[in-house]
Amino acid sequence: MTNRRHMIARLAALLAATATQGCFPWMFGDEGDDVVADTDTAADTEVGTCEDFGYWPDEVTIQDAAGIDQLDGCMYVQGNVYIEQSQTLVDLDGLEWLVSIGGGLFVQDNADLMSLAGLGSLFMVDLSIFINHNDALENVTGLDGLVAAGDSLFIEENPALASLDGLGELRFVGGDVAIRDNPALPTCEAEELVARLVAHGFTGEVTIAGNGAGDCDEPDGGL
Repeated sequence: MTNRRHMIARLAALLAATATQGCFPWMFGDEGDDVVADTDTAADTEVGTCEDFGYWPDEVTIQDAAGIDQLDGCMYVQGNVYIEQSQTLVDLDGLEWLVSIGGGLFVQDNADLMSLAGLGSLFMVDLSIFINHNDALENVTGLDGLVAAGDSLFIEENPALASLDGLGELRFVGGDVAIRDNPALPTCEAEELVARLVAHGFTGEVTIAGNGAGDCDEPDGGL
């Protein structure tokens, strides 16, 4: 917990130091999730590394271990994070520094990804979260630090997904929620997740369909 607080404090300091320079347009209005402000400065519009900027200044695609390594030390990614079409990743170990995403999070079409372990420090995604079409994904426990998604949450067509326990801290979803066509996932887990969100003010559209018929002895995360 101490390490997580230290990382969040460092992120807060980074945001405070750079927001007034126009580096984070998402903090001030709908400028687009991958736009870098202050375009008069050439360096601001170039994709670099976390060593160059102290954060990742654009969107990023991760398909293998090398894709994870490029985000070493990154606490913030300004654009979308795509973890998709991987044939080698079984987990996301190496992304432990990532605390916040200024765009959306896309975890989709990964053949062997079994776990989201490695995303445990992620607490906020500004836009939507997509967890779709991951054939081997059994749970979402790697997202156990996630508190908010600024837009929608989609969890669809993950045939091995059997639990939503990893979303026990999620309290805010700004758009809609769709949890469907996950045949190993008890429908009651999806219903419990939505009930918790509603208890914290959620008013979006809900789609729960095509999931499993298992039992839920323990409510996921409580209300």
